[in-house]
Amino acid sequence: MIYDCFVSYKSEDIKFVTNLVDELEKRGLSCWFAPRNVQNRYAKSITDAIKTSKVFLLILNKKSAVSEDVLNEVEMAHNVSKATAFAKIQPVYTVTLDLNDSEIQEMMYYIRRLHFADVRDIDDYGQMAEIIIKSQPQLQQKAAERKDSHYKVQEIELERLKGQNELLKSFDSDIYNDVFDRYVNSNVLDVGCSSGNMLVPFAQEKHVEKFMGIDISSEAIQRAREQYKIENYNFYVNDVTDPDFAAQLSAQMQLMGIERFDIINVSMVLLHLKEPMKVLETLKQFLSEDGTVIIRDIDDGLNFAYPDPERLFDRIYKICANDEQSGHRNNGRQIYHDLRRAGFSRIRLERQGLASIEMSAEQKDTFFNMYFPFILSNSQLMAEKYPWNVEYQDDYKWYKENYTYIHKQFMHQDFVFSLGFVSYSAQI
Repeated sequence: MIYDCFVSYKSEDIKFVTNLVDELEKRGLSCWFAPRNVQNRYAKSITDAIKTSKVFLLILNKKSAVSEDVLNEVEMAHNVSKATAFAKIQPVYTVTLDLNDSEIQEMMYYIRRLHFADVRDIDDYGQMAEIIIKSQPQLQQKAAERKDSHYKVQEIELERLKGQNELLKSFDSDIYNDVFDRYVNSNVLDVGCSSGNMLVPFAQEKHVEKFMGIDISSEAIQRAREQYKIENYNFYVNDVTDPDFAAQLSAQMQLMGIERFDIINVSMVLLHLKEPMKVLETLKQFLSEDGTVIIRDIDDGLNFAYPDPERLFDRIYKICANDEQSGHRNNGRQIYHDLRRAGFSRIRLERQGLASIEMSAEQKDTFFNMYFPFILSNSQLMAEKYPWNVEYQDDYKWYKENYTYIHKQFMHQDFVFSLGFVSYSAQI
């Protein structure tokens, strides 16, 4: 996604940055900062985030001014801003510095001529956020736009996810019923739980004693905590690609008094991982002797649309395959292989392909909104991120111009669309 702000800072200022970002996000801006938003490899995450952030906020003080890591990020932002509309550097002056000090001349090479947002004598983080927003016209515009629309958009997205969960229940709810009914007073881990809406309501109906949800998104975890204040149900920020993932999960389990999980659910996570087999190996360590892992993933090789005489949907599949944000779209076919290599047995391919056949018009519209809008959004991101790439520009322009027509074709009563969701179950 495209962020409004990338925040560059010295690690000692994490509390300051967390409070500042909280105020910026309350005003509708999207912010990226490490380690909160890091996904997969640390260095690549930082590089990608700088390239897709509109404004590069440099938290400037005595320590950050001489930090090699911060200087590397500033240099990268400088180079990105020369070639694109991204990473416009905005220094945020938090303490008084001698800007002629020889020790910080390398930093000053990049920022000397820039306007500084001065928050040196301010204690209120909300006031700091307002000063920073006013320092950049595009932030000011975004904050004004999102002030009116932020909560409405959030509600629409929650409704979309609710509809998606309902459709997926029709796809494989019998599989979840079968697995959950095997255990009494079970311990459940939901990996990639988001805000909890997919599995928590289901778990409440079953014999679940303790439920833990983990997700990389602190925002999603906060929503889950606010919505599901249930005894023995807890939600934690955790990243399955972090080298310390196993240690962090173990510590979180100790807090809840959980030794092993009877059920581990991994929904739409593995396709985003570079080494999914290693994550499965780690999760296997926390599964009880007779426990079950349930995996839901995607394989776009199973997609089909008919009739499609203009090959509209074939082009959309191609756009999705070229999208950096959508993950490995054929991952579903390798899950059996990865489960075997990770030491699992009794592996079942439970279900493949969610089709629009005999769906109501409302269900069909929900189905459309599960898949096509996010591809449109991501095609815009790719076009903005790589303005020199003619293919990305053409794809986004074509998709935007034909979006309404594609939806119309999709909604025809005699049109069928099948999306390559796959569900597996496995045991040790």
